[in-house]
Amino acid sequence: FAASKDWILLYRVANFVVNATYDRSIGMTPFFALYGREPLNPFDSAICALLVKEMGVDGFRDLKLDDWVKRLGSSAR
Repeated sequence: FAASKDWILLYRVANFVVNATYDRSIGMTPFFALYGREPLNPFDSAICALLVKEMGVDGFRDLKLDDWVKRLGSSAR
């Protein structure tokens, strides 16, 4: 059944959303409570992979926040 495979993807998405959503009772996301940092979402990972491919690992590592904003702005046009 195709539907039996779909639940795996939906479970992963739901699990990510629950663990990455701010929880007022603990004052942070469950992911942050467990790992001490916020998770990268798939969109972040895709952008990082594209920039590494374009710039190489060393160029990506040296990228400053202002450069990120400029690159993302120019690639969106």
